[in-house]
Amino acid sequence: MVKKVIVSWSGGIDSTYVLYHLLKDTDYEVHAHHVKLLNRGTMMDKQLQAVKILEPMLQKVRPFKYTESTQYLSMMGDSWISLVDVIRIAYKEEYDTMYVAVNKTENEIEGERYNQSYEQCISIEMLAASAYINNTYTNHKATLSYFPTRGMTKEEIWNGLSKELQDNVWWCREPQGDEVCHKCPQCLDVKVFKK
Repeated sequence: MVKKVIVSWSGGIDSTYVLYHLLKDTDYEVHAHHVKLLNRGTMMDKQLQAVKILEPMLQKVRPFKYTESTQYLSMMGDSWISLVDVIRIAYKEEYDTMYVAVNKTENEIEGERYNQSYEQCISIEMLAASAYINNTYTNHKATLSYFPTRGMTKEEIWNGLSKELQDNVWWCREPQGDEVCHKCPQCLDVKVFKK
């Protein structure tokens, strides 16, 4: 029986790599889900724009299911609130694995944001574990995976994308109109290797 998986897909470097890897290197039945965060401003618009461009490109690698939902950003962070919707879908559709792309940029690891990012990972794991243990709607159990991006550098992830995908993913957390800010941790990290 083919494994059924769902990917929390933002349109950023990490989650696009996870989706691309699953489509290219596995025979899994893949579902990509994008959460539109209403109160995240320009970043959300840029992510959604990237997803709309990337989806047809990735459908050419191998067909997959794509869905969207809308949420307000939680204080727990965008990965956390996106996982809430992914968990709902995973249990309803009885998927085997939920993929969440987690990668710490060098700037996050060395800077003050590291502890916050680490705590966010722990809260994501607790949310998924709670759904696994306390699900009252079905006997189905879905697992959470950070593979393959956890432990990879942003540059390794970037190099794992095709040129076409590299040209269309979005990474900036604080865009200035249509331009990247060049100041957020993601921009500083990408600047090191993006030519």
